[in-house]
Amino acid sequence: MWLQVLPHVAQSTLRLLRGDAPGVSSPMLYIGMLFATFAWHVEDHYLYSINYQHLGAAKTWYGVPASDADAFEAVARKHVYTEAVAAALAEGKSEAEVAAAVHAALLGKTTMFTPKLLTDNGVPFPSVFGDCQQLDPAQYS
Repeated sequence: MWLQVLPHVAQSTLRLLRGDAPGVSSPMLYIGMLFATFAWHVEDHYLYSINYQHLGAAKTWYGVPASDADAFEAVARKHVYTEAVAAALAEGKSEAEVAAAVHAALLGKTTMFTPKLLTDNGVPFPSVFGDCQQLDPAQYS
């Protein structure tokens, strides 16, 4: 309940928001099940985040440190968005435009691939086994 009140207290800078920002000015709840996964993503607006599993057995949380975000995006570009990148370059799009498109796709929370792809390409992704995970800004999880 206090999470719904927090954005409106006088000491909160969140009260200055002109509208609702789900997950920032109001809490979000995700429901999963055994073997459920979630797309690789960074938190909205590159904010800190705490994820907590309320029920069920402990789980493994993966996170790519913000310092390795560029390497993560390079793996996604090379191995996940290969055809889209080739098509965009064939259309005459610049490298900067292609990189921006890959980044935008990753922000869309639709990119899923095995962590083994990161291991095979030397991108570290420390894992935490337990009930919660704290994420830093620009950290992929």
